Amino acid sequence: MRYTLPLLLLTAAPSFADTFHTAPRAVSATLYPQVAEVTHHITLTLPAGTHEVLFPFEFSDHDSIPQIRSVTEGVTITQVKLQEGGVQDQDAYLTPDQAAAQAAVDTAQDALEAHDQTMMELSGRMRALEAQLAFLGSLSAGDLELDAKDILTISTTVLSETEATHAEITKQSAQISAAKERKIELAEDLAKAQTKLSRMLPPEEGENLWAVRLSTPAATDAQIELIAYAEGAYWQPIYEVHLNSDTPDTLLVHRKAGIKASGEVSWQDIDLKLSTTDPNGQTGPSRVLGRHARVYDPEPVTLKRSEVAGYSADALYEEEIVVVEEAAFGANYGEFAVTYDYSQPVSIGPSDTLLLEFGQLELPIETQIHAAPRRDDTAYLVASLTNNSGAPLLGGLASFYRDGVLVAEDDFLPIAAADTADLPFGPVEHIRLTYIVKDNQVGERGFIKSATSQTHQALVRVENLSGNAEDLRVFFPTTYSEQEELNVTVNATPAPTETDFEDRRGVSVWDLSVPAGGQSEISIATTLRWPEGKTLSWAP
Repeated sequence: MRYTLPLLLLTAAPSFADTFHTAPRAVSATLYPQVAEVTHHITLTLPAGTHEVLFPFEFSDHDSIPQIRSVTEGVTITQVKLQEGGVQDQDAYLTPDQAAAQAAVDTAQDALEAHDQTMMELSGRMRALEAQLAFLGSLSAGDLELDAKDILTISTTVLSETEATHAEITKQSAQISAAKERKIELAEDLAKAQTKLSRMLPPEEGENLWAVRLSTPAATDAQIELIAYAEGAYWQPIYEVHLNSDTPDTLLVHRKAGIKASGEVSWQDIDLKLSTTDPNGQTGPSRVLGRHARVYDPEPVTLKRSEVAGYSADALYEEEIVVVEEAAFGANYGEFAVTYDYSQPVSIGPSDTLLLEFGQLELPIETQIHAAPRRDDTAYLVASLTNNSGAPLLGGLASFYRDGVLVAEDDFLPIAAADTADLPFGPVEHIRLTYIVKDNQVGERGFIKSATSQTHQALVRVENLSGNAEDLRVFFPTTYSEQEELNVTVNATPAPTETDFEDRRGVSVWDLSVPAGGQSEISIATTLRWPEGKTLSWAP
């Protein structure tokens, strides 16, 4: 009777059957613009009872709470423990692929060592033959009392042995040369095997070890899932944008996905998704505070000429934050994002860059020639496109081609679905731009000044050196004031087609048609008036 209770307890309690040493394998990944979410699986055949599964794994700083869970019905995880630096026997935690690669390294190492032993034997044999040859060469009959017949016999024997030794040395030299070449091959085989193993990132001594205790009521094939972020893997759209003269109303956009992996990434035949969302980006609205206003007498500020007068096409399209609807290459459309499921398994190793084809788009465009004569001396061809693809085009890197010739490599700014954008396609060399400050008899060059007023006169000249008439848009930064006490008058001849272009104060636009071999001019006179006692801060 005294054994009944312990026996019942032993029978009722789950058995702590085995400790399993294994390693997780990456099976799928969702790549974002700055990070990747990677799913790893551990699959084990477990008997009924409670077991402990040990495996090496490194979570990133993004993983504030490690995600380790059972995805097999009936298999329950009861405890998860981290053992920092717990990996001591690396071989116990190799995946089957890593174990095969390690075996290949061992085989190559053994073959090289065995060959080194063979080479040592060949070298020893060569030294023996050389010693034998030296001995034969040292023999002399002068110290011996021999008759002619004996001398002839000995000399014949020495000659025969010398010839045989020379022949053996020649044979041995050939074997040594072949052995040296074979050693190079074996060393290359070892290096390849070691490289293959290292690219699989086998566990190293001192890595973190995880101990997961789980229980199952019956024997089963259990699967443990780990979800972690990989900071060293991300994707970025890459575009080839083609503008061709034979299809002037269509822009051809070749799309690729550039996938970059750090030295800590090794994936073999995983399922890949690309997502447009950015887990590192802003996820909520900014805090809004009231605006505090006050007035004071400012110190006079002298603006640098480059800060006001400097103008280019880049200055026209001022830098702005473009908010793009979270969506990408049309695949799986969610409420706020799009993911693209790649149709084939993907493999990528440490520090690899992978390019995946995404097909091409044909987008409607209108080509224009834009000129910014305040800064540039030639005009530029611009394609104004409409994104009718049904999905936004994400920002990325782009190569711009004009009739098959590369004209630029630049950033590709995001374009929302149904939105429009202007893309640059290089200079139009036969359009020459000149900005002239007129020389007046009163005041400084180009200026008529008084204590409370100043007038600036300028001329813009556009020359067309080609044999065809050209239509173009001229953009020019005219002066404006936001103070009631500073009055600004701008007189332009001809008058601009549009002022305050796209709500940008002071940006005026002229639509000109310049005849073949001819020119067009724009005269701009700017007058500023202000009260006495004030100082003007302005540079044209």
